[in-house]
Amino acid sequence: MTSTRLELGQLAYGLAWPMRALASSARALDPVLRNSALRRGVKAGVDLCCGAAAVVAAVAVSEGIGRFGAVETAKLAVLVGLIFVVAETLGGSYRTIWRYTSLPDAITICVSSVAVLGTLLAVRALGAVDLSLASVLLTALLVLFLSGGARTLRRWSVAEAKRRGRRSGVVSGLAPRRVLIAGAGQHGLSIGRELA
Repeated sequence: MTSTRLELGQLAYGLAWPMRALASSARALDPVLRNSALRRGVKAGVDLCCGAAAVVAAVAVSEGIGRFGAVETAKLAVLVGLIFVVAETLGGSYRTIWRYTSLPDAITICVSSVAVLGTLLAVRALGAVDLSLASVLLTALLVLFLSGGARTLRRWSVAEAKRRGRRSGVVSGLAPRRVLIAGAGQHGLSIGRELA
């Protein structure tokens, strides 16, 4: 059983290194993004890219960009990206920090993806875009997963930086302290684990 766990751990670590490298490069932008307006702009840009990438991937997989047309794919990609950014803006996603997972944030992403789905269905029903229903659904799902993945990557990079800081003994610039927890029983053990 131990060897199976060890092999799965090695596999997970081997697959995680590209994400760790991407997370480290994202952390390098932290000092630049101190200005809140710039930070909101970058978040909107990331969401715009997620929407555009979802359209390009969905069209390439289901319709084929050659058959659908490169110009039409680009127009639809920009449209979906803008719809997603507007929905996220109305939901208040750019006012919060992408460091913590919260239910309201997940609900906002889901509602924004549904807004993209509804808009694509309406555009398809009007005959402005000749997309299959599978492509429309795939686009909405890819928007949901790509934007959620971008936020998860950001949260992962912050957690990784905190973990490395704890491992080196430096937490937010303070020297480590010894703490005595007396008379707390099982809760004391829990508090000790939280402090470690």
